[in-house]
Amino acid sequence: MKRIFQKIDQLRASGKATLNVRQDSPYSKFNGITYSVVEIGKAEHKCRVSLKIEGQIIHFTLCDIL
Repeated sequence: MKRIFQKIDQLRASGKATLNVRQDSPYSKFNGITYSVVEIGKAEHKCRVSLKIEGQIIHFTLCDIL
């Protein structure tokens, strides 16, 4: 749980996140690219993180973010 809080704190402090989704995801072409964080949900393992990708806000889980 401590690692989850550290990761969320890092996202909040920097305002940026690098996407790392599975290869079968439609967003896998954006892997390795850093995007702006729009919103972070409640701190938990499946925490929702909203990123702004090409002008659209797209929601991912904390597991999908590096």
